[in-house]
Amino acid sequence: MRYTRVFGGGTKIIFKHMQWLAKLGCTIEIYSNDKPPAWIKLPGKFFRVKDHYDSKPADADLVVVFTAYDIPKMLMNTDPSKVVHFCQGYEGYHIGRDFNDLRADKYLYTQLHSLPVKNILASKHLMNLFKTKFHREGHYLPNGIDFNIFRPMPEIKKEPYSILFVGSPRDPLKGMDFLIESLAHLISNYTEIPGLNLYIVWGGTGKAESSDVTEVKGIKIIKKSGLLPGEIAVLMNKVSLVVNTSWYEGFTLPILEAMACGTPTITSNNMGAESFCKDGVNSFIVNYGDTISFAKRASEILTNRIDTHLIVQN
Repeated sequence: MRYTRVFGGGTKIIFKHMQWLAKLGCTIEIYSNDKPPAWIKLPGKFFRVKDHYDSKPADADLVVVFTAYDIPKMLMNTDPSKVVHFCQGYEGYHIGRDFNDLRADKYLYTQLHSLPVKNILASKHLMNLFKTKFHREGHYLPNGIDFNIFRPMPEIKKEPYSILFVGSPRDPLKGMDFLIESLAHLISNYTEIPGLNLYIVWGGTGKAESSDVTEVKGIKIIKKSGLLPGEIAVLMNKVSLVVNTSWYEGFTLPILEAMACGTPTITSNNMGAESFCKDGVNSFIVNYGDTISFAKRASEILTNRIDTHLIVQN
Protein backbone atom coordinates (compact mmCIF):
# COMPACT_ATOMS: atom_id res chain seq x y z
CA MET A 1 0.00 0.00 0.00
CA ARG A 2 0.92 3.65 -0.37
CA TYR A 3 0.45 6.61 2.00
CA THR A 4 0.95 4.38 5.07
CA ARG A 5 2.18 7.29 7.20
CA VAL A 6 -0.90 9.43 6.51
CA PHE A 7 -3.88 9.20 8.83
CA GLY A 8 -6.90 9.34 6.52
CA GLY A 9 -10.07 7.48 5.61
CA GLY A 10 -8.53 4.93 3.24
CA THR A 11 -5.47 4.04 5.30
CA LYS A 12 -7.49 3.96 8.51
CA ILE A 13 -9.90 1.38 7.07
CA ILE A 14 -7.31 -0.93 5.51
CA PHE A 15 -5.20 -1.01 8.69
CA LYS A 16 -8.32 -1.91 10.66
CA HIS A 17 -8.84 -4.92 8.38
CA MET A 18 -5.18 -5.89 8.82
CA GLN A 19 -5.63 -5.81 12.60
CA TRP A 20 -8.69 -8.07 12.37
CA LEU A 21 -6.83 -10.52 10.13
CA ALA A 22 -3.89 -10.60 12.54
CA LYS A 23 -6.25 -11.35 15.45
CA LEU A 24 -7.68 -14.23 13.41
CA GLY A 25 -4.21 -15.73 13.13
CA CYS A 26 -3.07 -14.48 9.73
CA THR A 27 0.52 -13.45 9.13
CA ILE A 28 0.61 -9.93 7.69
CA GLU A 29 3.37 -8.34 5.64
CA ILE A 30 3.06 -4.68 4.64
CA TYR A 31 5.00 -3.32 1.67
CA SER A 32 5.09 0.45 1.18
CA ASN A 33 7.18 3.18 -0.40
CA ASP A 34 6.25 5.37 2.58
CA LYS A 35 7.37 5.33 6.20
CA PRO A 36 5.50 3.16 8.74
CA PRO A 37 2.63 4.92 10.52
CA ALA A 38 3.14 6.45 13.95
CA TRP A 39 -0.59 6.51 14.71
CA ILE A 40 -1.25 2.76 14.91
CA LYS A 41 0.37 -0.39 16.26
CA LEU A 42 1.53 -2.34 13.22
CA PRO A 43 -0.32 -5.66 12.79
CA GLY A 44 2.63 -7.32 11.00
CA LYS A 45 6.07 -6.89 9.48
CA PHE A 46 6.69 -3.67 7.59
CA PHE A 47 8.93 -3.51 4.51
CA ARG A 48 9.82 -0.20 2.90
CA VAL A 49 10.54 -0.43 -0.84
CA LYS A 50 11.54 2.17 -3.40
CA ASP A 51 8.87 0.97 -5.81
CA HIS A 52 6.12 -1.63 -5.61
CA TYR A 53 7.83 -3.58 -8.38
CA ASP A 54 10.23 -4.50 -5.55
CA SER A 55 7.44 -6.09 -3.49
CA LYS A 56 7.85 -9.84 -3.78
CA PRO A 57 5.28 -11.57 -1.56
CA ALA A 58 5.91 -14.93 -3.27
CA ASP A 59 4.67 -17.10 -0.40
CA ALA A 60 1.51 -15.13 0.37
CA ASP A 61 -1.90 -16.77 0.06
CA LEU A 62 -3.42 -13.38 -0.77
CA VAL A 63 -1.96 -10.10 -1.99
CA VAL A 64 -4.14 -7.06 -1.26
CA VAL A 65 -3.47 -4.00 -3.41
CA PHE A 66 -4.41 -0.54 -2.14
CA THR A 67 -4.46 1.33 -5.47
CA ALA A 68 -5.09 0.40 -9.10
CA TYR A 69 -1.68 1.84 -9.99
CA ASP A 70 -0.02 -1.11 -8.26
CA ILE A 71 -2.08 -3.93 -9.80
CA PRO A 72 0.24 -4.37 -12.84
CA LYS A 73 3.28 -4.28 -10.53
CA MET A 74 1.90 -7.09 -8.37
CA LEU A 75 0.99 -9.12 -11.44
CA MET A 76 4.69 -9.12 -12.38
CA ASN A 77 5.48 -11.12 -9.22
CA THR A 78 2.24 -12.85 -8.21
CA ASP A 79 -0.34 -15.25 -9.61
CA PRO A 80 -3.38 -13.11 -10.64
CA SER A 81 -5.71 -15.47 -8.74
CA LYS A 82 -4.06 -14.31 -5.49
CA VAL A 83 -4.35 -10.57 -6.13
CA VAL A 84 -7.22 -8.56 -4.62
CA HIS A 85 -7.78 -4.86 -5.26
CA PHE A 86 -9.21 -3.27 -2.10
CA CYS A 87 -11.10 -0.49 -3.86
CA GLN A 88 -12.57 2.34 -1.78
CA GLY A 89 -13.08 4.64 -4.75
CA TYR A 90 -12.89 4.56 -8.55
CA GLU A 91 -9.57 6.31 -9.15
CA GLY A 92 -10.52 7.56 -12.61
CA TYR A 93 -13.07 9.84 -10.95
CA HIS A 94 -10.37 11.51 -8.86
CA ILE A 95 -8.76 13.15 -11.89
CA GLY A 96 -10.21 16.25 -13.57
CA ARG A 97 -10.25 20.04 -13.68
CA ASP A 98 -13.99 20.37 -13.10
CA PHE A 99 -17.09 18.29 -12.42
CA ASN A 100 -17.54 17.09 -16.02
CA ASP A 101 -13.85 16.17 -16.36
CA LEU A 102 -13.98 14.27 -13.12
CA ARG A 103 -16.98 12.13 -14.00
CA ALA A 104 -15.74 11.41 -17.56
CA ASP A 105 -14.34 8.00 -18.45
CA LYS A 106 -10.55 7.79 -18.77
CA TYR A 107 -8.83 5.11 -20.82
CA LEU A 108 -5.84 4.56 -18.49
CA TYR A 109 -8.01 3.95 -15.43
CA THR A 110 -10.43 1.79 -17.36
CA GLN A 111 -7.52 -0.46 -18.34
CA LEU A 112 -6.07 -0.57 -14.81
CA HIS A 113 -9.39 -1.47 -13.20
CA SER A 114 -10.18 -4.04 -15.89
CA LEU A 115 -7.12 -6.19 -15.09
CA PRO A 116 -8.21 -9.72 -14.07
CA VAL A 117 -7.99 -9.61 -10.27
CA LYS A 118 -10.53 -9.96 -7.48
CA ASN A 119 -12.18 -6.86 -6.04
CA ILE A 120 -13.26 -5.82 -2.55
CA LEU A 121 -15.59 -2.83 -2.96
CA ALA A 122 -16.67 -0.36 -0.30
CA SER A 123 -19.99 0.92 -1.67
CA LYS A 124 -23.04 -0.02 -3.71
CA HIS A 125 -21.97 2.52 -6.32
CA LEU A 126 -18.69 0.64 -6.80
CA MET A 127 -20.49 -2.71 -6.96
CA ASN A 128 -22.72 -1.38 -9.74
CA LEU A 129 -19.82 0.30 -11.54
CA PHE A 130 -17.67 -2.85 -11.67
CA LYS A 131 -20.64 -4.97 -12.72
CA THR A 132 -21.65 -2.57 -15.50
CA LYS A 133 -18.20 -1.55 -16.69
CA PHE A 134 -16.19 -4.75 -16.23
CA HIS A 135 -18.89 -7.44 -15.87
CA ARG A 136 -17.43 -8.49 -12.53
CA GLU A 137 -19.11 -9.24 -9.21
CA GLY A 138 -16.98 -7.80 -6.44
CA HIS A 139 -17.04 -8.66 -2.75
CA TYR A 140 -19.15 -5.98 -1.03
CA LEU A 141 -17.48 -4.80 2.18
CA PRO A 142 -18.82 -1.39 3.24
CA ASN A 143 -16.73 0.70 5.59
CA GLY A 144 -17.54 0.51 9.28
CA ILE A 145 -16.79 2.68 12.31
CA ASP A 146 -16.02 2.15 15.99
CA PHE A 147 -19.11 3.03 18.03
CA ASN A 148 -16.97 3.26 21.16
CA ILE A 149 -15.39 6.34 19.57
CA PHE A 150 -18.10 7.77 17.32
CA ARG A 151 -21.11 8.09 19.60
CA PRO A 152 -23.39 10.80 20.99
CA MET A 153 -21.75 12.79 23.81
CA PRO A 154 -24.59 14.71 25.48
CA GLU A 155 -22.15 16.24 27.96
CA ILE A 156 -20.68 18.34 25.13
CA LYS A 157 -22.56 21.59 24.55
CA LYS A 158 -23.37 22.41 20.93
CA GLU A 159 -21.70 25.48 19.46
CA PRO A 160 -24.31 27.60 17.62
CA TYR A 161 -23.79 28.30 13.91
CA SER A 162 -20.87 25.88 13.67
CA ILE A 163 -20.11 23.54 10.77
CA LEU A 164 -17.50 20.79 10.33
CA PHE A 165 -15.96 19.72 7.04
CA VAL A 166 -13.56 16.75 6.96
CA GLY A 167 -11.16 16.64 4.01
CA SER A 168 -8.13 18.41 2.60
CA PRO A 169 -9.05 21.97 1.59
CA ARG A 170 -6.25 21.85 -1.00
CA ASP A 171 -7.80 18.99 -2.98
CA PRO A 172 -10.20 20.31 -5.68
CA LEU A 173 -12.05 16.97 -5.48
CA LYS A 174 -13.36 17.88 -2.01
CA GLY A 175 -15.41 20.84 -3.27
CA MET A 176 -14.08 23.56 -0.97
CA ASP A 177 -15.02 26.31 -3.46
CA PHE A 178 -18.60 25.00 -3.55
CA LEU A 179 -18.72 24.96 0.26
CA ILE A 180 -17.38 28.50 0.72
CA GLU A 181 -19.67 29.86 -2.02
CA SER A 182 -22.68 28.17 -0.39
CA LEU A 183 -21.85 29.50 3.07
CA ALA A 184 -21.25 33.02 1.69
CA HIS A 185 -24.70 32.83 0.08
CA LEU A 186 -26.08 31.66 3.42
CA ILE A 187 -24.68 34.65 5.33
CA SER A 188 -25.76 37.14 2.64
CA ASN A 189 -29.33 35.91 2.30
CA TYR A 190 -30.30 34.68 5.76
CA THR A 191 -29.99 37.62 8.14
CA GLU A 192 -31.01 35.51 11.16
CA ILE A 193 -27.57 33.88 11.01
CA PRO A 194 -25.08 36.32 12.58
CA GLY A 195 -21.97 34.47 11.43
CA LEU A 196 -20.46 31.04 10.95
CA ASN A 197 -17.62 29.04 12.42
CA LEU A 198 -16.35 26.53 9.86
CA TYR A 199 -14.02 23.81 11.15
CA ILE A 200 -11.91 22.13 8.47
CA VAL A 201 -10.14 18.93 9.52
CA TRP A 202 -7.91 16.69 7.42
CA GLY A 203 -5.47 13.85 7.91
CA GLY A 204 -1.89 13.95 9.02
CA THR A 205 0.54 11.56 10.60
CA GLY A 206 -1.30 11.08 13.87
CA LYS A 207 -0.27 14.19 15.77
CA ALA A 208 -1.62 17.73 15.83
CA GLU A 209 0.45 19.15 13.00
CA SER A 210 -1.17 22.50 12.31
CA SER A 211 -3.98 24.76 13.40
CA ASP A 212 -4.79 28.21 12.12
CA VAL A 213 -7.72 30.61 11.94
CA THR A 214 -8.68 32.84 9.02
CA GLU A 215 -11.78 34.73 7.88
CA VAL A 216 -13.23 34.53 4.37
CA LYS A 217 -16.44 36.27 3.26
CA GLY A 218 -17.65 36.59 6.84
CA ILE A 219 -16.89 32.96 7.67
CA LYS A 220 -14.45 32.22 10.49
CA ILE A 221 -12.42 29.23 9.28
CA ILE A 222 -10.61 27.09 11.85
CA LYS A 223 -8.24 24.61 10.17
CA LYS A 224 -6.83 21.60 11.99
CA SER A 225 -4.81 18.63 10.76
CA GLY A 226 -3.58 15.43 12.34
CA LEU A 227 -6.47 14.91 14.78
CA LEU A 228 -6.99 11.38 16.09
CA PRO A 229 -10.41 9.66 15.85
CA GLY A 230 -11.39 10.52 19.42
CA GLU A 231 -10.63 14.20 18.85
CA ILE A 232 -12.66 14.21 15.63
CA ALA A 233 -15.59 12.54 17.44
CA VAL A 234 -15.54 15.27 20.10
CA LEU A 235 -15.60 17.95 17.38
CA MET A 236 -18.45 16.17 15.58
CA ASN A 237 -20.45 16.31 18.80
CA LYS A 238 -19.58 19.97 19.34
CA VAL A 239 -20.71 21.37 15.97
CA SER A 240 -24.29 21.91 14.82
CA LEU A 241 -23.79 20.46 11.34
CA VAL A 242 -21.34 18.20 9.49
CA VAL A 243 -21.10 18.62 5.72
CA ASN A 244 -19.47 16.99 2.69
CA THR A 245 -19.25 18.80 -0.65
CA SER A 246 -17.09 16.42 -2.72
CA TRP A 247 -17.45 15.94 -6.46
CA TYR A 248 -16.90 12.25 -5.89
CA GLU A 249 -16.40 9.83 -2.98
CA GLY A 250 -16.06 6.07 -2.96
CA PHE A 251 -17.85 5.98 0.40
CA THR A 252 -17.94 9.27 2.46
CA LEU A 253 -16.79 7.94 5.83
CA PRO A 254 -16.97 11.27 7.79
CA ILE A 255 -20.71 11.53 7.15
CA LEU A 256 -21.23 8.05 8.62
CA GLU A 257 -19.11 9.02 11.64
CA ALA A 258 -21.16 12.21 12.13
CA MET A 259 -24.41 10.24 11.93
CA ALA A 260 -23.13 7.95 14.69
CA CYS A 261 -22.39 11.03 16.82
CA GLY A 262 -25.98 12.22 16.41
CA THR A 263 -25.14 15.38 14.45
CA PRO A 264 -27.20 16.44 11.39
CA THR A 265 -25.45 16.08 8.04
CA ILE A 266 -25.62 17.52 4.52
CA THR A 267 -23.78 15.79 1.69
CA SER A 268 -23.39 16.31 -2.03
CA ASN A 269 -24.63 13.58 -4.37
CA ASN A 270 -21.12 12.15 -4.71
CA MET A 271 -22.09 8.52 -5.50
CA GLY A 272 -20.53 7.02 -2.38
CA ALA A 273 -22.75 8.75 0.18
CA GLU A 274 -25.91 7.43 -1.46
CA SER A 275 -24.94 3.94 -0.26
CA PHE A 276 -26.27 4.84 3.19
CA CYS A 277 -27.66 8.40 3.03
CA LYS A 278 -31.38 8.83 2.34
CA ASP A 279 -32.42 12.43 1.68
CA GLY A 280 -34.81 13.70 4.31
CA VAL A 281 -34.67 10.39 6.20
CA ASN A 282 -31.26 10.16 7.87
CA SER A 283 -29.37 12.96 6.09
CA PHE A 284 -29.83 15.68 3.50
CA ILE A 285 -28.46 15.37 -0.05
CA VAL A 286 -27.93 18.28 -2.45
CA ASN A 287 -26.64 18.30 -6.02
CA TYR A 288 -23.00 19.29 -6.32
CA GLY A 289 -22.82 22.99 -7.20
CA ASP A 290 -26.37 23.85 -6.03
CA THR A 291 -25.37 26.61 -3.63
CA ILE A 292 -28.95 27.86 -3.14
CA SER A 293 -30.29 24.49 -1.99
CA PHE A 294 -27.25 23.89 0.21
CA ALA A 295 -27.60 27.30 1.89
CA LYS A 296 -31.35 26.88 2.39
CA ARG A 297 -30.97 23.46 4.01
CA ALA A 298 -28.08 24.61 6.21
CA SER A 299 -30.05 27.65 7.39
CA GLU A 300 -33.02 25.45 8.35
CA ILE A 301 -30.78 23.22 10.45
CA LEU A 302 -28.71 25.99 12.07
CA THR A 303 -31.77 28.04 13.06
CA ASN A 304 -33.83 25.00 14.15
CA ARG A 305 -36.54 25.73 11.59
CA ILE A 306 -36.80 22.00 10.95
CA ASP A 307 -36.97 19.29 13.56
CA THR A 308 -33.86 17.15 13.08
CA HIS A 309 -34.59 14.76 15.96
CA LEU A 310 -36.16 12.11 13.72
CA ILE A 311 -33.36 12.54 11.15
CA VAL A 312 -30.75 11.98 13.87
CA GLN A 313 -32.69 9.04 15.30
CA ASN A 314 -32.84 7.41 11.87
